[in-house]
Amino acid sequence: MLSKEQIDALIPGYELEGNPDECIFMIHGFTGSAPELYPLATLLQKEGGYSIIVHALPGHGTSSLKALKKASPKQWMESVKEGYEKAKAKYKKVYVFGYSMGGSLAVTILQNHMPDALILCEAALEPNTNLGWLAKLCKYLPIKISWGDGDPLTFPDHSELYWRGQSGYYIKSAADLLTVAKRAKKTTPTILCPLFLSWADQDTSIRKSGVDFVYKNAPAKHKMYKVYPNNTHHLPSEPEKEQLAKDITAFLKENISVK
Repeated sequence: MLSKEQIDALIPGYELEGNPDECIFMIHGFTGSAPELYPLATLLQKEGGYSIIVHALPGHGTSSLKALKKASPKQWMESVKEGYEKAKAKYKKVYVFGYSMGGSLAVTILQNHMPDALILCEAALEPNTNLGWLAKLCKYLPIKISWGDGDPLTFPDHSELYWRGQSGYYIKSAADLLTVAKRAKKTTPTILCPLFLSWADQDTSIRKSGVDFVYKNAPAKHKMYKVYPNNTHHLPSEPEKEQLAKDITAFLKENISVK
């Protein structure tokens, strides 16, 4: 297990060496940071032998709500595009993994590139809220929202060890999250690469209908949809993370030919 100092060192993003030809490019979630994906990243490295790049999003990896507020959807999307391009320049095959908002951002990469595979873990195309209209209406007001019970700061398992992020957000950032989700939905019909989707049955942070939307509307020839019954919204660091890593690896081995 990593020390606090070692986990802090992961905040700017990190790379785990594996297969020199295959890489999984991973994108973390809203208000989170690169360390939250470390448990799953190490499992994927071990299970499939992949090299791993975990990307850090602008405005994240700090306790400052203002830092998140200053970031924009355009910056997030441009950041993941540039990160993917750097990975693609180094590896023959690059599989894009996105968790929560990172899942929506992963889909937006298809505006410019077609990854060798797309892996969406609890993608936040439909956050679990009925106040989207309020977020957009009030986005320029200095309204702060704290995470409550059942949200990312109520940690299961050992995921609290890897949390390096905000304890809440300004409503402007919530509106930005919805902007990314809207763009991902618009881009979904262009998904032609192999597609792996996952959902946790106890997730109360996003709606399953958003994940269902991607599965239904993506024209990918090879796609898989796996449900994990014993987890909440923290699947990359919860008890079934080992099974998730096995399922992702099996899917990639079956559907990707490395030449």
